[in-house]
Amino acid sequence: MFRSATIFKKVPNSPSFIQLNKIQKMTNKYYVQQLEKKYDEFLEKYCQLLLLYNIMDDYLEIRDALTIQLNNIQRNEDKLIQQRMQQRRQQEQQLKYYQQQYLEQ
Repeated sequence: MFRSATIFKKVPNSPSFIQLNKIQKMTNKYYVQQLEKKYDEFLEKYCQLLLLYNIMDDYLEIRDALTIQLNNIQRNEDKLIQQRMQQRRQQEQQLKYYQQQYLEQ
């Protein structure tokens, strides 16, 4: 776990501390994107201070977990879209088949 959870509060303009197991449960893509953006901007702006406090790795770990979760959400959305497209194609094929059967009668 993080050795610096209490230090997060001491760093100015620090994004909120997020436990990694909570990040893995997040499903709102836009919320995760905003958090990832906040952490990226914060890391760029306060890099020297974070190195001084020796907590840069903790922030990077949270930001990386957000990035991974965002990619997982996107992958799941893509998978769902693929499944829906496949279902639609199957429905269209069934419709064509039934139309042919009807025309042959």
